[in-house]
Amino acid sequence: MSKAIRRAAVVAILAAMLTSVTAFAAPKPDLVLAIGGEPDTGYDPLLGWGRYGHPLFQSTLLTRDADFVAQPDLATAWTLSDDRLIWTIKLRTDAKFSDGTALTAADVAFTFTEGAKAGGALDLTVLDSATAVDNATIQIKLKQPWITFTENFFALGIVPAASYGEGYARNPIGSGPYKLVAWTQGEQLIVEVNPNYYGAKAAFEKITFLFTDEDTSLAAAQAGQVDMVAVPAAGWVTGSDGIRIKNGIRAAFPINYPASDSTRQALAATLAELLKPLGIQATAAGKSWDDIDRVMHSEPVMFGWGSHTPLEVYSLYDTALGGVDYYNAGYFSNAAVDAHFAAAQAAESLEASYPDWQLAEWDGTTGFGPEGDAGWAWLVNLDHIYYVNRCLDIGPTQTEPHGHGWPITALIQNWKWTCE
Repeated sequence: MSKAIRRAAVVAILAAMLTSVTAFAAPKPDLVLAIGGEPDTGYDPLLGWGRYGHPLFQSTLLTRDADFVAQPDLATAWTLSDDRLIWTIKLRTDAKFSDGTALTAADVAFTFTEGAKAGGALDLTVLDSATAVDNATIQIKLKQPWITFTENFFALGIVPAASYGEGYARNPIGSGPYKLVAWTQGEQLIVEVNPNYYGAKAAFEKITFLFTDEDTSLAAAQAGQVDMVAVPAAGWVTGSDGIRIKNGIRAAFPINYPASDSTRQALAATLAELLKPLGIQATAAGKSWDDIDRVMHSEPVMFGWGSHTPLEVYSLYDTALGGVDYYNAGYFSNAAVDAHFAAAQAAESLEASYPDWQLAEWDGTTGFGPEGDAGWAWLVNLDHIYYVNRCLDIGPTQTEPHGHGWPITALIQNWKWTCE
């Protein structure tokens, strides 16, 4: 088991070394990528799009570079009041949405306010109000000190107040580096450079995201038809009933996993094999999330977690969140852990809170980690592997938090084509 909550990531360049090119390599205008699943709820940040990486079509207040250092995006300056309740954020004045309309503080206020009402994947429950002071100043007031609220500045894409409504998830308007051109559900998504983007223009005019199965995607990449593909761990096969089988082992009580996630399917099968010497017969059971909801407090579930924020640690182990949604499904409760969490949330900055998050895992006496109460049985940290065209230089990459949300595109503006 690993103490690490976030997932590690590697980018494997499965091709020959780059041949020598001239200093002025001809750009490749188009890319074809098969890097992740299709979002169930579309491309609406208020419903969770962008949580696990980058919203692509929308801009965020802040962003992170390859070393995870906070950088301005829409925000140019930000301060937190002494009582740690009010964020005052200055915005750049040259940002426009892909339809040509100006992005102002009113759009930011609308996004945070409506995001809190939407109850999406981002946690905005401590938001008291979001107010546009003027066109370039937004004031965000919290109900209580909550330093991890800053993660919403990195994850919540800003939507236009004037045009947001029904159908936005299918036809998003944003101020990000790309705009949506066509989406054929179950097949592909086509995006093009947003001509109104305020930042550096991306090197690739058009990108096609394919929603094909893993074997098809890898074969296409090896044939030169796809420039990047996410590669799953090898060594497992899928039976006719959709359950993975290894060494002929089938289980007897369910280890539930979301049926759409082949990686968790493989992990459930692996766990079944590990439990066999203990006399435990386990069956990897693929189910819908609705079915998992009904059994997750009484049967084992193969969850996958990963985030750039310590808020995920809080959500998994805080007593108050026992049985809330999917987080603290085992009703973990430890008073010392709760105390460390409270100290972390009251810290003067996110960086200052890190020691308290670490103490919550193990403070020498107790904690939520394997040396303490082991609230979760962590099985593996997954590597994210991509097959990348030898001519595509994606530069430095971030550690990826999760397999959802296309996190590999977080620094897509820096990608370059190096071949003539």
